[in-house]
Amino acid sequence: MNRPRLVRYAASAAILAAFVFLVEHWIGWARLLRPWLSVPPAAVGAAALLFAGSYVLRALRVFDYFRDEMRGAFALCLKLALTHNLLNHLLPMRAGELGFPLLMSRWFGIGGVRSVSVLLWFRLLDAHTLAGFAIAAWFWPAALPWFALPLFLPSPPRCSATPPASSQSTASPAPAHMKPAWSPASLSPPPSPPAPPSPPR
Repeated sequence: MNRPRLVRYAASAAILAAFVFLVEHWIGWARLLRPWLSVPPAAVGAAALLFAGSYVLRALRVFDYFRDEMRGAFALCLKLALTHNLLNHLLPMRAGELGFPLLMSRWFGIGGVRSVSVLLWFRLLDAHTLAGFAIAAWFWPAALPWFALPLFLPSPPRCSATPPASSQSTASPAPAHMKPAWSPASLSPPPSPPAPPSPPR
């Protein structure tokens, strides 16, 4: 093993040791990992597979775009995608984006102008996809039923747990607007007027 590679490995090990020490000093690994004990192992495994699959898809996107320059070097392309995302997480203010053109130039001999333009195009596609999901969730909830549709489902009707007081219910009088306009009593002749009083004698 040559000396420059040994120096890089030693620097990486020192950074990892410093990271472990600082997390233990400021937060504590036991406190940080305690919530994960309540998560089922199947859920953790599924999340890990989906997370790893997302990085493979990112590498496939780069590999497909630069298929002529990266032919037969998908493993190196995956390494480039992982390193690029690691730099984005570690460096502030999206400074890790600079690692993409640098790594493309070092590992595949692709110039900075082309790699930067492709990176801008990828970020535009990412923004387009996120905007599409946001618009679909806002204006068309049925497009994302797994999280949007339950918000619009009606609640089930509530049933009273107490039985009625009596089995026979007395019919309440009908409201005034539901009464018929005529009745049998209205068909009978009107009563005769009272007789006039007799004159006094």
